Amino acid sequence: EASGRVILHVSSIRMNPDLDNWTMPQIEPLDVIGHVAVIGMLAEESLKLRKIATEQLVSIDSTVLMQAIPQSFLTPDPGAAQVRALKAFYAPQRAFRLTGQFYRPASRLYATGNVTLRIEEQGLRVEGGFVLVPVQDKLFDATFSVPAGWDVQSVTDERGQALVFERFGSSEEAGRVLVRLPQAVAANEESRIFFTARHVPAGWFSEWASKEVRFPVFAIQDATRDIGAIAVDASDTLDLRATELAGLTPLDQNEKARYGMRESNAALAFRYESPGYAATITAERVDPRVTAETYSFFTVNRESLRAHYEIIYNIEKSKL
Repeated sequence: EASGRVILHVSSIRMNPDLDNWTMPQIEPLDVIGHVAVIGMLAEESLKLRKIATEQLVSIDSTVLMQAIPQSFLTPDPGAAQVRALKAFYAPQRAFRLTGQFYRPASRLYATGNVTLRIEEQGLRVEGGFVLVPVQDKLFDATFSVPAGWDVQSVTDERGQALVFERFGSSEEAGRVLVRLPQAVAANEESRIFFTARHVPAGWFSEWASKEVRFPVFAIQDATRDIGAIAVDASDTLDLRATELAGLTPLDQNEKARYGMRESNAALAFRYESPGYAATITAERVDPRVTAETYSFFTVNRESLRAHYEIIYNIEKSKL
């Protein structure tokens, strides 16, 4: 037998609710002469409210609801979704109705890339990176495309720690690399990954005066937005010029920091607004520039003449 104020806490769960036609379930106390109620709507962060309809309800400040709900209810278990208050109402009488429509926005992934191609005597080398920002859902891994013939040698995080990655497809054909992130990236937070790759084109070690190089495109798969910058650099034994460009705009010095290229002194740099860009670079060998200085020293004796000569060569722009 009880008297005075008695508080009962009731919890229940319903699996797979119809989010398009949701109706507030009602708990109605029996054998009472009357009752009033405070109704609150809380939802996971990933759910959005499209429409709501009420009958016999008065809207109130939802912060009142948040103060009344036990903190344990608002603090999810590790790994569970966060919840937030949407609406709160006061029901002054027994009969009321609350309906709504919820939806889950599509997951989005924003990527900002930077890729530098280095043309060297030993072949082609790429140093690149991506800034990844998931929207709506957490990000657990990332996948980027790899052109045919390119060998991805390392993938690291922003601290230089090696990340686990796996390539799908043989190195002779275009493929993709799956990167396992060390921890889940929360929605609207950013994560950075960096990679290196190498490629030796056919006939690269033969004697050639000019060579065309197709810029390799590395792009994050399933990115909603993919922007970034590319750069091309070479040793001083090669002159570079862009002979074909598509979907690329020259990158000025003030824009380099935006794409993670603040310290870059690359000969060519461009930005792109989608991964559908293309570039062909012509590399031409530079004739060595040779200058010389000579020094002559003579020692004259009564019966002989001794001479010493020095020749100092200054060779520039030579691979020797």
